[in-house]
Amino acid sequence: MIFGSSASSKEKFLQMYRIAEPSGSANQSSWFRAAVLELVRTVQSALSLFGLFSLSTDERDGLICNSVVEGMQRWADTIGVNLRLEVM
Repeated sequence: MIFGSSASSKEKFLQMYRIAEPSGSANQSSWFRAAVLELVRTVQSALSLFGLFSLSTDERDGLICNSVVEGMQRWADTIGVNLRLEVM
């Protein structure tokens, strides 16, 4: 998904999540890949706190899979609605 994305998509991702790109990094693509994977792992961990994602499985790999998307949708439907957040 995002690993093969354009420079503008990468820039938007960095701005949206306020991630500072390290200066002088030898391998920018591996740094960006690590940042994306860590963000998804954080989302997976947060979903597990609400009982919407199981950390006991091998699925906590930083990849967006169906169970992550389903957990995000259930979170938006049950908790996000009470916070008046836009539903995905």
